[in-house]
Amino acid sequence: MKSEFQKLLLHEIQVPKDIKHSLTDLSSAETAFENTIQIQRDSHLQMERKNSIEDLNRAANLILNSEKVYIAGIGISRIVADYLTHRLKILDIDAATVDVGDILDLSLTLTASTEKDCFVLMSFPHYSHQIRSFDDYLHDSKIPYVGGHIRQRRNLHDADD
Repeated sequence: MKSEFQKLLLHEIQVPKDIKHSLTDLSSAETAFENTIQIQRDSHLQMERKNSIEDLNRAANLILNSEKVYIAGIGISRIVADYLTHRLKILDIDAATVDVGDILDLSLTLTASTEKDCFVLMSFPHYSHQIRSFDDYLHDSKIPYVGGHIRQRRNLHDADD
């Protein structure tokens, strides 16, 4: 199971070189967890460097002012979406995870959502093409959302852009 997890991480996530090297030498689940946390820290720092404080504040305000927040992910980003959903619930924000790869789940969510809700799209650059059509749909439909690593022309945005 450890080797399958290593292969999944190496294949699905674009990992910094120093961390990628250590993935082949994992000695425990704790080491895997520590590496995963480090990847998230690095991603967070990269997000801060690539986005203005105004963009980050707009994204935060969109989430805070929505009645319900749908965190959409696919593949390995679904794990991050589940984690973010849990964190938002701790903050007393009504949130749910949506699997973009599950057309039934996605259809039911879109049907149940209202203009007072918003979506947060989670995707790693390696396979963001799989969530791009959903990003396009939300953008074209003027449904409020925050996207990370979705489009090259902008990193964080919502339907008001």
